Amino acid sequence: MKRYGPYRDIGFREVDYYNAKKVVIDQDLSQMDAASKAEIDQTITYLETNSYWPFKRGGLGLNQDNSSIHVPTNIYDKSRRILNGVNWTTNLTQQFIQNRKVDPTLTWQYFCSSDGFLRVYPGMQWPRDADKVDTFDCRIRKWYIQAATSPKNILILLDSSGSMKGLRFAIARSTVSKILETLSDEDYFNVLQFSDEPNYVDECFNDTLMPASVDNVKRIQSKIDALDAQNFANFEKALTKAFELFRKEQNEYSSHYLCNKAIMLITDGAPENFDHIFDKFNWPNKTIRVFTFLIGKEVPENRQTKWMACVNKGKFTHISTRADVQENVQKYIQVLSRPLAINKAGHKVWSPVYLDYVTEQGEILVNAGKPPDLGPHFEDSYTYQGLGLILTISMPVYDRRDTVGPKEEMPKRNLLGVVGTDVRINELMKLIPTFELGVNGYAFAITNHGNIVFHPDYRPFYPEGAYRAKQQLKVRPKYNSVELSEVELPVPSEDGTTKAHPLRHYFVRLRSGGHNMTTIPVLTHCDGMKRAAERQQEYHFQDIENAFRLVFVSPKNHGNFKPSVPNVSNFKTLLDMEKDMNIETMGLDNFFISNWIFCEGERKNTFVKLSTHLRKLVESGKIQNKCNRYHMERLAVDFNVTAQYVMAWLGEGKTGSYRNLYAECLTDKPLKGVPDAKTTNLSSRYHKRECFKYTHERYGIGKIWIGTASGLTRTFGAGPFVPHWEDKNIETIKSLYYKRAVDGMEKKYYYVYTGTIPSARKSAENLTITMSTTLTLGSQASGAPMAVAAFNMRYSAFNDHLARYTFKCREAECHLTCNDTQHVLCYIVDDNGYILANNNPDYNGTGSFLGSQNPRLMTQLIRDKIYKGLKLTDYQGICYIRAGNSQESSSSFIQNPLRILSRFFFWIFSEIAMLLSEWNILSHFTFGRVWGSLEARVEEECGDWIDDSEAKYIYCNFVVNSTTGKKVFVQKVLDFSSCIQSLMRYTLNKNALISQEKRRFLPDCAKQCSEEGRSYEARWLNKTNLVFIVWDATCDCSVFEDSSEEPEHEDSSSTNSKDGVSQTATTTTTPSDSGTTHDDATQCQILLNFANELKNVDSTRTPNNRTLCLDATNELLKDETTCGQSAAFKSDQYSLILVLLLLVLRTLRDPH
Repeated sequence: MKRYGPYRDIGFREVDYYNAKKVVIDQDLSQMDAASKAEIDQTITYLETNSYWPFKRGGLGLNQDNSSIHVPTNIYDKSRRILNGVNWTTNLTQQFIQNRKVDPTLTWQYFCSSDGFLRVYPGMQWPRDADKVDTFDCRIRKWYIQAATSPKNILILLDSSGSMKGLRFAIARSTVSKILETLSDEDYFNVLQFSDEPNYVDECFNDTLMPASVDNVKRIQSKIDALDAQNFANFEKALTKAFELFRKEQNEYSSHYLCNKAIMLITDGAPENFDHIFDKFNWPNKTIRVFTFLIGKEVPENRQTKWMACVNKGKFTHISTRADVQENVQKYIQVLSRPLAINKAGHKVWSPVYLDYVTEQGEILVNAGKPPDLGPHFEDSYTYQGLGLILTISMPVYDRRDTVGPKEEMPKRNLLGVVGTDVRINELMKLIPTFELGVNGYAFAITNHGNIVFHPDYRPFYPEGAYRAKQQLKVRPKYNSVELSEVELPVPSEDGTTKAHPLRHYFVRLRSGGHNMTTIPVLTHCDGMKRAAERQQEYHFQDIENAFRLVFVSPKNHGNFKPSVPNVSNFKTLLDMEKDMNIETMGLDNFFISNWIFCEGERKNTFVKLSTHLRKLVESGKIQNKCNRYHMERLAVDFNVTAQYVMAWLGEGKTGSYRNLYAECLTDKPLKGVPDAKTTNLSSRYHKRECFKYTHERYGIGKIWIGTASGLTRTFGAGPFVPHWEDKNIETIKSLYYKRAVDGMEKKYYYVYTGTIPSARKSAENLTITMSTTLTLGSQASGAPMAVAAFNMRYSAFNDHLARYTFKCREAECHLTCNDTQHVLCYIVDDNGYILANNNPDYNGTGSFLGSQNPRLMTQLIRDKIYKGLKLTDYQGICYIRAGNSQESSSSFIQNPLRILSRFFFWIFSEIAMLLSEWNILSHFTFGRVWGSLEARVEEECGDWIDDSEAKYIYCNFVVNSTTGKKVFVQKVLDFSSCIQSLMRYTLNKNALISQEKRRFLPDCAKQCSEEGRSYEARWLNKTNLVFIVWDATCDCSVFEDSSEEPEHEDSSSTNSKDGVSQTATTTTTPSDSGTTHDDATQCQILLNFANELKNVDSTRTPNNRTLCLDATNELLKDETTCGQSAAFKSDQYSLILVLLLLVLRTLRDPH
């Protein structure tokens, strides 16, 4: 049989290469003794890995001088076809090295051969897992299939007749599933099952082709798993219905949308050829290929099914076992690649975003307390081995020789493979000009079909495992198929339904342009979706490489001002910043710069590093071309201006009340606990700093800081209250305190207070409140925000301030204060309804949502329009499926066997204890006092006798709060699923509040408890985002509307059970928060509308626009000899048998 590509009869000793699965690296050698090293020296090659990715500390070891080869497990790595391929691709290594020299930002470079091997540079050891079989095959990766073929339109016919029962149908279902996994976002598909009548597997997708999105594919796969085989097979009806669907789609849309049409027939045999069907619908042009998959080990090769494939430009494959499915399914890709190979179409293809294989096989860890957000620099704090989230750009490789050897096929007909490289999402995000976009401005990118590449609200990870120093991050089930309308949230209609996003229509149809959403507001959120607001956005976008849309977003009327700054001659100010900082502030304040790219290819977060880099650019004369001059000048100006704030924090030039407040710090007398200041100027400044910090701490104030729009931050004070403060606030304009201050300024909240939300592990007294105010250029009401000054303080200190002013009467006629907790409840609540202070001496409820603490009060505030409800929909939600309280699932033993066994032993001990007590000899033993009874230990005292916290979690399902010492019970997570969460959030209507402030008296209880009753008085605290509320606690009204903020979860799946395991979602459903639940019919209509929109877009496919479309009509070959299952493996099998015989003979000669 002839082979394609350069081929010769080559011996397995003639070619040597680094087998990525068999190489030994330094880490392996360090764990071996001399004898072990000598034993493996003959079979495994040592690969030196002394290099790492420059953007990560540590990680995967690399070899920059060599490439390594990965061969799939089901292919013999010394077969002639593999050795030939490895041999003629050897020179690729030098090309990869040269590419890296030209562009140092390149990551993985690789070539995937159509024979199955992968050559990857830099050289590496393949990820290993002793508990898993390596199933990686580069030929079934999305980037390979997209480059190897034009967009595909696949209709699968699944024989579900009675003859397919049992193992055959299981293999058939697996075959369908594997075919679906080879589809990409550019493809369309559907699945018909047929016995006596053909029916679509999913009624939602009747009579149409659907985009092969992740959601649609998973939906069909779940339907296939529920199918059963019965009755007889009517092939004629099934084939007719398949061809009629293609004809219908052809009439409704253009031929460019229907690219690479194929019918895939999966059966255990056909009774006849059905040539009259093909003659009617497909001949003579044969525009629709037919692939046939014969299922069953005992089934002989069926002449009819093979004939169907051969006469319709397809391929026949016999799948005997489940192990054969993957290898045989991917063969259809080689056939669909022929039109591209014949026309030598060198198209470049970009993949959707996905997690690279090395990262996918390992763990992603982040320090507890750090946000699991996908920021541009998340690799600085995350620990993982690979590249993280990536895009792949790939293109096909063809044999362009004019002459070939006697054992080689003509080069024009086959694809040699696909070459590609990966681009890290983080590197793209770092190029976004954050400084130019300003506060609340951002950028994102979407694919041609509207899926997100990156976005500020794109959340591909979620933390798994709490109460640990390191949290493991998992990828969300649909992380690579998040749509535009799921992150850019339109405001719901009056009836609660969510509108379709008006931008998606523009983005998927147009290549460039802008759209100003002046009439349709969108919902924005922050603080982990705890706060929401309506905002009108302006969008401008541009097509990138016919693959993505890059979109820049800014709030309406933002960006109208550009502050002028003086020219910084020769950047002297910047170069001397380090010296100036030490002279002016004596190094007594902390100094940070945002991790933005100030100069091309560099990012620095300290002035020491930045100034060093700038000096090199000045000396080389490249500073004008490499750096953003305006940004650098703004940075220099901000440096000088903020230095004055530091001096003010040290008491320079202050008089009046300020001097009275810090009188002790401005005297020359030594203070208790503060060093004597009667020495040098430096010690005097140090003395003042320590004294000021001491004074701040007495008032509960920790850190004070100022952040500028240019990315500069100066801090003063100890600030032990907020862990990971720098990680959360170094980005200035992207930080919560900065955004809240600027948003507040627009609403005339000049002093914005933001509290942290308490968790199970932290009590309210250890949480903090941040006060921030905007510093503007021009008037405070309408000027351009230049910086934000802020400080944080403890909740307990803020509560003490409330008590100081409200617990004592200041007037003679005062008869009631907030100290009378039996009569009144006093709250200070922020603009989103969170309690910042109350008159509860135990701080109970502080930091919580008012609706969860006093639902009747919150209901009245909403009814009086003082707070407006906003319904957020979280399309990226995760629902944890936990063991129920009343019973445990059948999988609980697998999830937690120790607890099951422990309960069994407890039961045994209890039974023995009861037996011995009846015989009056229990006192002779002590185990009764040690173990106690099962009921007491398991339900009430479980864990009291265990010191280790992990053991308590295993045996008793709880951990202990380190602050309060209270038990926090944690139900075991059995599984998780993607779900839609409806979240009610609230925002203050200041005008409605002010209009009602004229009311001075509360009505009696009868009126308070009526439907229109009011039991509160509320006042706006001038120039802040705070509301002071007094609630009459003497009236007991048992009937009220619940306004809890707990989310209602809309499960995106259609079933609540898996493999018979009881599943209980531990989420609270609140009737008032229900909104609208998307039933299956509504969700189906949404999917169909989106599919029709994409079909109209993809109908514009041409060679010069979007995706190249070449199909069977571009294939003029008449040779159909390769349509059947080839004997490509025969020589490989003979080689393998020969090696096995040699090993057996060696063993017989030397049995020891």
